[in-house]
Amino acid sequence: MLPALNQSSGNQQSITSKKEKLMITGDDILIEYVARLMSAIRSIAQNMLKAQWIYQIEKFIKHSVWHSSDVRRAQNNKLWQRLESRLIEMKERRKRLLQSLYKKELKLFQEAQGFSANRQKQQEELEQFQKENKFREE
Repeated sequence: MLPALNQSSGNQQSITSKKEKLMITGDDILIEYVARLMSAIRSIAQNMLKAQWIYQIEKFIKHSVWHSSDVRRAQNNKLWQRLESRLIEMKERRKRLLQSLYKKELKLFQEAQGFSANRQKQQEELEQFQKENKFREE
């Protein structure tokens, strides 16, 4: 999120940092879980895994939600390596999402600044007009 916009009495705008709450999403939890699962699978021999575990992990890896195909399977890589490719994809998605959100917030912030500057200009023009009218009336 962008820092808060603070207006001082001198009509000067400055950006101040603001304490923000940390938000943990379901994606964050899934990324952490897959990272830990990958580490656990990496540390033990694949023949020690139960068939049901392998089936469920394979099901996760092959799920239709993934943009990239399971290319590491064709190379006969280990299960943890294939999980790693899904972990990388999740992190890249998260990064793209955050970049997109940041760009939207930055655009809104810049529009707000532009609106404020425009409003200030209109106010100055109105005051100038009122001064000119007052002078003419006298």
